Amino acid sequence: MATASKRHGLAIAEFCLAVQRFLRASERFAGEAGLNPLEYDLLLALSAYPRGTCSSIAILSERLLSQHHVAAGAVTRLSEKELVSTDRNERDRRSVILTLTAKGKLLLQDIALRSLGELNAQGPRMINSLSTLMHDENGAGGVRSRSSTL
Repeated sequence: MATASKRHGLAIAEFCLAVQRFLRASERFAGEAGLNPLEYDLLLALSAYPRGTCSSIAILSERLLSQHHVAAGAVTRLSEKELVSTDRNERDRRSVILTLTAKGKLLLQDIALRSLGELNAQGPRMINSLSTLMHDENGAGGVRSRSSTL
């Protein structure tokens, strides 16, 4: 029988592989729709905000883990493709309110539906890996973080 640390290492590797397969498939579907990965992530991020509440590129760049000018360039490209609309924020003229257009919502929905198939394929691997990681050898408890053992 594998030791707990070896079993956990294998579970982490399996989880990472499943996540990477899902992400690569989603990126492939986005590419087929004419989007680069950052543009797709930006559309996803915008879809998570209620209409008219994402009022700055700074918020998006933080969420996307990208630099401000990179996110701004993606917003410009998506606006040119009529997938995102930008409106001046009347309360703070320095920022814009970003909104998915109907065309952007339809494209995002199409990519998301295709991605769900890959999630269904990788989901069991993710769940099994997480289950292994969250339970000790006896199945009674979770893996402790380093900070919880101090």
